[in-house]
Amino acid sequence: TPDLKPPPPPQQQRAQRHLPPVPPPTPRRALDDVSRLLPQCQMRGLNASASWLAEIADCLLAKGGGGGGGACGSSGSAQSACELILSLGSDGYTAYCLAKSYLDRGEFLRACAYAKKRCANDSAEQSSHPLLYFLYLYSKYRAAEKRRLDDEAELRWLQQQQPSTQQQQQQQQSPQQQQQQQPAPVVGGAAGLGGSRSAVVQNELIEIKRELELRIRRPGPGLDAYCYYLYALVLKSLGYEDQASAALTTSLRQESALWPAWSMLADLVRNRHELEGLVLPRHWMRQFFLVAAYVRLHESGKAELLLNELTAAHGGCLADCAYLMRYLGIVKDQQRSMGEAKAVFKQLFESDRCALDGADVYSNILYVDNNHSLMADLAHQCVLVDKYRPETCCVVGNYYGLRGSHDKALSYFQRALRLRPDYALVWILVGHEYLELKQVSNAIQAYHKAVTFNPADYRGWYGLGHAHELNNKSYYAIYYFRECQRLCNTDPRIMVALGESYSRVSLNEEAKKCYVKAFHLGDPDTMALFRLAELYEHLGEKDNACNAYLMLVSTVIKSGATDTKAEPAAYRFLAQHYLDRNQTEEAAKAAKMCLDYAETKEFGKDLLRQIGLRATAGAGAAVAATGAVATSFGWAKN
Repeated sequence: TPDLKPPPPPQQQRAQRHLPPVPPPTPRRALDDVSRLLPQCQMRGLNASASWLAEIADCLLAKGGGGGGGACGSSGSAQSACELILSLGSDGYTAYCLAKSYLDRGEFLRACAYAKKRCANDSAEQSSHPLLYFLYLYSKYRAAEKRRLDDEAELRWLQQQQPSTQQQQQQQQSPQQQQQQQPAPVVGGAAGLGGSRSAVVQNELIEIKRELELRIRRPGPGLDAYCYYLYALVLKSLGYEDQASAALTTSLRQESALWPAWSMLADLVRNRHELEGLVLPRHWMRQFFLVAAYVRLHESGKAELLLNELTAAHGGCLADCAYLMRYLGIVKDQQRSMGEAKAVFKQLFESDRCALDGADVYSNILYVDNNHSLMADLAHQCVLVDKYRPETCCVVGNYYGLRGSHDKALSYFQRALRLRPDYALVWILVGHEYLELKQVSNAIQAYHKAVTFNPADYRGWYGLGHAHELNNKSYYAIYYFRECQRLCNTDPRIMVALGESYSRVSLNEEAKKCYVKAFHLGDPDTMALFRLAELYEHLGEKDNACNAYLMLVSTVIKSGATDTKAEPAAYRFLAQHYLDRNQTEEAAKAAKMCLDYAETKEFGKDLLRQIGLRATAGAGAAVAATGAVATSFGWAKN
């Protein structure tokens, strides 16, 4: 019989390294930290982090959590920001304002050149001012990143205009060779499109790195927390992700409330072991960091526990926080609770009609839910807010994909990638659309981009496995499905796909293990049981196949679900199997069930005729045998 009993729990759980739990923040402490960091981030042009901090402050004040602390922040926080400005002096402050205005307008090179000139002309003491020094190097970094994005967008357009034979050549390579040939930066990390970034951009980043390292080694105060954060940004762009994580932890040791460092560190976490090995300060922002890290690693259960703790703490002062609501919706999406995820996002976007953060995930949920009306409303609203935001292009692409207009969907996804070439989610959607258009080679290219930019997202690996299965390259598919399973070992669909790949290359024992594990993980559509039963049937293990089909039918009946493929196949096999074993009563029951399905209706009728003929023949044989016995004993009538 198939081994469908749950595996025994391990006797010893692997010891995990965890920091002591951090309680949710008290409103007073959180507001003090936020009000202290908010002006600091604003003065340095860290607008995304400033927006997040202001959002937290707004939630705390709206619920009365500030304890009467005033508008936003304490007098000590305002005094700290004023002291930083006053330390510039009148000339330095004017120079800072001009450079900051250039930065805000997107004139990064102009801001860099002006700030650099003022640093060079000022005295040694003035040139070391952290605010002006940060602005100089941050503007230089932003200019390099903008040039990289522009170059990648142009290169991608050229590749679309002049397709090459690279895609066909890649189909003949192993998965490892394909990974090695993916566009990569100088050393690992996320890559640009179609090859390494230009030498100019690379040299600019290396110059920033060297200058920061020189300042670290120079006697004196060294780098402050914000410059260490900038150092991590440069290291990440150059591909030194481990060193970037180390720089961020150094930054957090200096300023434990520096949200930009927490946020970036969550994006750099690649697996559970890295997360458990981080030595982080016991600060309330660590809870928010762990939510983002767990969601990135698809640890939805742990993320949900933290979210519930944060939203319920201190009278629910953060219950309406848009940041937490977005992550709650993403967690429900990862848990395949589509109804709850849709409700969370619907509430979020109804409360803030001008928000675009999370709209891409919401559109994916509506796509899976096949909800045309809500998808149309969301796309219309996003276009009204900002037509050329990458999230808007993603939403509109999903809208056209849901309507079956795959060419239009691709055009909007390509527009999103021109605006943000490292948009891993859109690369996955591009791969899906190419598969819909039967362009498997292009789909493989897109999925490779997705796993390059976000190797922690299992969906890109799953797409690669599925695409290689369509190309009848099951060994390659096994490689990618195993990577996918390593990242997300709780999804039965991944185990079923891996089992199908194993069965295609006759690794039947491995396939059985995958199907059984998928069954234990939930198997909501009974596909694992169906594939397991089919495999047993193919191998001639009729009794095991019978048990698997019986369990499949029982599961379907209990759940009330209907499966137009698995059920008729199950009843067909059971009817024939029981008939072969002369269990005509059970065979007749299964054959009657076959009559309910178009594909097995004729088979059921034919089998019932055979059962009737056997019954008639059996009855005749029984009568003849009875007469013969009666005659032999002299009981027959004359």
